[in-house]
Amino acid sequence: MSQKPQRKISKAAIGAEIEKGIPGNDILRVSGMQQLRSFRSSKAKSQSREQQRLVSKYGEQDERVIRMNTSLDANSNYISNLDMELNRATAPRKKIGTTSWNVQGRVYDQQGCPVVGADVSILSGDGHRIEQIPPTKTDTKGRYNITYQAQKNELVTQADAKTSERASAIRINRNTVRSEQVFVRAIDSRNDEVCADSTLMVPKPGSCNYRDLILDIRQDDDYKVGNRDRRSSRYLGNSSTTELHDLKNEKAQCQIDNIRIDHCFNFKSEKEARALGYDYCAYCFGREKSKR
Repeated sequence: MSQKPQRKISKAAIGAEIEKGIPGNDILRVSGMQQLRSFRSSKAKSQSREQQRLVSKYGEQDERVIRMNTSLDANSNYISNLDMELNRATAPRKKIGTTSWNVQGRVYDQQGCPVVGADVSILSGDGHRIEQIPPTKTDTKGRYNITYQAQKNELVTQADAKTSERASAIRINRNTVRSEQVFVRAIDSRNDEVCADSTLMVPKPGSCNYRDLILDIRQDDDYKVGNRDRRSSRYLGNSSTTELHDLKNEKAQCQIDNIRIDHCFNFKSEKEARALGYDYCAYCFGREKSKR
């Protein structure tokens, strides 16, 4: 019995289907995060009342007060991470032309508060600012939005080394003959030393990128910030890949320390992470549990 030849599907077609996503998935995920935030906010109020009671009864240096302060800080950090993930999940996708490229996101301080009036620029991979893209400033909610309209001579087509497919890109850096990766840099207007860089990306015509940035706070700055601890709980999610790690069974391949701090999302349990659509890491949870 002859078998029908398998139909080959191009990478472009696969990418288009992935881009569509699962119908309703984003809505369900946002709803779950909003419910979780409501619960965490109620918990913070309860903790705050208990902390005040303990201080009044035992004083600020009592061990019970110190433990409660630690719990308060951990919950506050969790809410801050949750707010950033909600902002990312609910950001509207900007409709742009087929020869334009867009990047948007938010700038935060290390406490997760939006930074107003930060200068945001597009830089080439070697760290030089792309002159033809004017810098912008973040608004009252820390948001920035940059759209670049490419010229005809800036549109290039590159062949994939492993396939015969060709992909379009924008040669924003006019000092090169090919397209190259770029990144976003934000600088706090109050202090040029306080800045943050995004991960690299390739500008593609008709596409939008989303990049959040958390300002780097130097040790000698006069900022009072709570350092985000990616190991403050057993279960750590990478919001960039929606992958869940078990830090009690961490493997070298997990590369926990390489996860961007603004993509670290601490969970109290596996169930909590799974409810938000996170999948298991194949290294620390085992390939039998991971769907990747």
